[in-house]
Amino acid sequence: MSALGEDATLDDDVVTEILLRLPCTSVLRSRAVCKAWHRITTDPSFLAAHAERRPAELLVVSREPESEWAYQDRVDTIPLSLRADDGPVGCQRELYYPEHCDVHLLVGCCYGLLLFLLHRFPPGQCCSYFFVCNPVTRQGTWLDLMPPACRGNLRVLCGFYRHGPSGEHRFLVLANEPQSPNSLMTNMDLFTGSAAHYVFNFAAATVSSEAPRRLGPVPGNVVVNPYGSENQVPSHLYHRGKLHWTTHHQATSMGKILAFDTLSEEFRLISCPEWPRGQYSYLHDLCLMELHGRLAITTTLLCGEFMEVWVLENYDDDRSWSHRFRIQLPPPFCVRWTMGTGIPNVILVGGYMEKLAAVYHLTDKWSVEKIGFINSNTSARHFLFKESLAPHPFFDPY
Repeated sequence: MSALGEDATLDDDVVTEILLRLPCTSVLRSRAVCKAWHRITTDPSFLAAHAERRPAELLVVSREPESEWAYQDRVDTIPLSLRADDGPVGCQRELYYPEHCDVHLLVGCCYGLLLFLLHRFPPGQCCSYFFVCNPVTRQGTWLDLMPPACRGNLRVLCGFYRHGPSGEHRFLVLANEPQSPNSLMTNMDLFTGSAAHYVFNFAAATVSSEAPRRLGPVPGNVVVNPYGSENQVPSHLYHRGKLHWTTHHQATSMGKILAFDTLSEEFRLISCPEWPRGQYSYLHDLCLMELHGRLAITTTLLCGEFMEVWVLENYDDDRSWSHRFRIQLPPPFCVRWTMGTGIPNVILVGGYMEKLAAVYHLTDKWSVEKIGFINSNTSARHFLFKESLAPHPFFDPY
């Protein structure tokens, strides 16, 4: 076989396949090699395919001592393949976020972007409540997620998701709207009438000239609780192109699971399983997850040898809940949250105080095969992170 000559070049398809296998930092460096590689690695189709291939990692917040009395918090990722004998050293990878963001107010993660709730603002940004960033490209922007018609009223961010057909990152907000001037108000009303959902994209959240879209009022006289925190973000599950909540204001008022179709932008209420009532007191005690492509639910109040899991066999039929699994737990372990990973036979389980989390590798009998614990200085977040180099027009370097 003859050797390649000095002028031999690799086909673009071969180069693309090689570059798709590299981590984001290596892809960024490869852009400086030559114009052809720069063209390949900045093409939108390459960026989408590269992001799809990146492995999912668990987001954690780590605390490192800087001195005897001072600590430094950081956001890290841990591979889902972490084992008990691996330890955090060599497994954790730090993500870089702006200094004005508090890692303990990390409230969302979606296709390579992190979303922070802000309680302090740099000069000139007092109207912004959130900051979204890409920790790989180190770019981000401020977000004002208050509908203009609802200024002065309470609002809550319900969901952070990507719209499939357009590829846009969007935000679903529930906001109290002003009462009619002719309506009778009391001190309990706090100048709110009904609540409505609004959908923001980056343009509507960053450019004052573009308004969010109003989806309509919430039925049942549901409003954002004036005695709760307006910035509390209810946890949600993304499944079958829909957001699902048990802690959304409309879900808790009806005692059901609320689903939002991100394509049709329609809502649906899903009945909960017919569990013995003593196993949970409120919908806040329930955890939603995707298991084997189906919607599944469990409760965090069961502290013992087993974790009970119910599965919705037919997504379109509320009556098709079945008690499918009883997962054996290593004693003692008190479950706080659970999350599917999209990887066969792997789920994540977080303990109380979020000081330890486990990666459960399940056998066909749904008992724990292997388990990995995170050290006591690390707090797990129920978010999975996948790197992405996709550009966003409203982002600036930080």
